[in-house]
Amino acid sequence: MNKHDAYRLLNIKKEDSFNDVRRKYHALMHKHHPDIGPDSDSEMAMRLNAAFELVKREGLLDRSCSYVDFGFKENSKAFCKRKMYMDDSLFGDDIIVDTGVYGSFYWEPDLESFDIFVKSISEAASEIQKRQKNVSVSKKAKLFHLLIQQFVDPYECIALLYPSGKFNDINEFVCQLNCHIKPEYGIDDELFGKKLSIVPVNSRLLVYAEKSMIGQIDFDENYLYYVITPLFIQKAVKYTIKVNEKKHISRSAYYYPAKLSLTIVAEFCNNLVDNFTVCLSL
Repeated sequence: MNKHDAYRLLNIKKEDSFNDVRRKYHALMHKHHPDIGPDSDSEMAMRLNAAFELVKREGLLDRSCSYVDFGFKENSKAFCKRKMYMDDSLFGDDIIVDTGVYGSFYWEPDLESFDIFVKSISEAASEIQKRQKNVSVSKKAKLFHLLIQQFVDPYECIALLYPSGKFNDINEFVCQLNCHIKPEYGIDDELFGKKLSIVPVNSRLLVYAEKSMIGQIDFDENYLYYVITPLFIQKAVKYTIKVNEKKHISRSAYYYPAKLSLTIVAEFCNNLVDNFTVCLSL
């Protein structure tokens, strides 16, 4: 593969910044990688990775801009800043660390891994805690959740994470995701046929059957707690949750796989429409 092949495959130009190329590369990998992409193609993923490595190795782009303009949206109302850490490769172990760059940058799933995002939030929380005395464990946990919430834009994340979602006739955004209900310890209650409701508490989504709390919703991906829960807190969604079966982990431990259907109501969809349009153009 030569540089012209790499440019064509990544759909980039020589004048593109390193950050522009990184964004395009990550978007293409999210589309084609066999572990996560909707159009999985392992051969294409290997070619994209080779093209990106060639662009970096040959010094065909100016990397300095990646430390100056990340291209991330900022939250002007954030009450603190966080350090910026960047993955050098979407699936590699190398990390570019620039400890001098602070900002109120929103987390963008296609540009920053959630683990590295959490690292930056933990450090921001630690810096705040150093200025306080006698901070209890419960207050530290609450501070961590508050910091994450100010750096996550749930509407942009929904648009990125669920491109298969659709707008209905009254401009509501509808998507479905898999989850499971984990019963609280000591609760042994069948959920089939019962009307279930969801109540957000911090980053948790508690599940009630009638007036009794029976457990919480769990996701396979940790970031979904911080994307989905704010939508419930802001009363931005209508939802249905359907339980089809009960699975046993052991004789006494079990959980309920469930399908959560979310409808973001029209009045909250203005930002989502813009974000969805941008994401589809990547």
